[in-house]
Amino acid sequence: MTPIRSSSRAIVGWLADYEPRIETSADLEACPRALADFRDSVVERLEEMSSGWARKQLDGPRLFCEWMVERGYLSALPRSITRRWLQVGKDEPNPTFFAASEIKLLLERATDHEIKLAILLGINCAYRESDIVSLQPSDIDFKTSEIRRTRHKTGAVQCHKLWPQTASLLAVQIERGGFEQLRYISNRLTRFIDEMIEGNAEDGAQRRTAKSLRSTAAQWVEDLTDGGAPHLVSQMLGQKDPSVRQHYRRANYTALFEVIDHMARRLTH
Repeated sequence: MTPIRSSSRAIVGWLADYEPRIETSADLEACPRALADFRDSVVERLEEMSSGWARKQLDGPRLFCEWMVERGYLSALPRSITRRWLQVGKDEPNPTFFAASEIKLLLERATDHEIKLAILLGINCAYRESDIVSLQPSDIDFKTSEIRRTRHKTGAVQCHKLWPQTASLLAVQIERGGFEQLRYISNRLTRFIDEMIEGNAEDGAQRRTAKSLRSTAAQWVEDLTDGGAPHLVSQMLGQKDPSVRQHYRRANYTALFEVIDHMARRLTH
């Protein structure tokens, strides 16, 4: 809801500053080009911003207008919102990674409990903020040191073996009130990364952010299996199996758990 809420506020602000000024749904129906101009303003920024950013800016206004139609504030969806409304191209993959020494440095310098937990969940389980915030205490088995859950974003099964330090910090976070408190941890973690790794903030396209932990976790699995076990990368990322196989067998996570053990050794040598 957060990106939808923020992008919806952005369109309301845009319409309020538009000429002619648009303050009511009747004003909007009378001037459908305003939304087309808004979309153009977003597309113009694609040279400096990503396609993912552009889609987020456009998705909220589209959903907001659909909501107004459903509630009767608009008689119909504005003509500007066509099938191509969200067609802003696709970014070329450009994952960024941390070296093991950099992960060690971040963990050593992290004095904030929530920051350290986010780093560990990012590299141990390839978690992003949405995975952390949606985590439930019932998903964690402290006896076996495992997380077994259904991924909130995709509905895929997610299973990870926990390192002792990860499990310890998870227990503390549960005592502190759970994981909803870690909302917006990505922004805090990215600022911490910029502060701790010299020159990172000026690296442009190669700047490491909170989501680089997920990329790093996936790359470590790829490297430790010599690229010969892509299904383990999918398991690490909690990606849904699109094949018919999912209907005829249960996934086995033994091999992934062994790789996660190897990953831990990268951080201790």
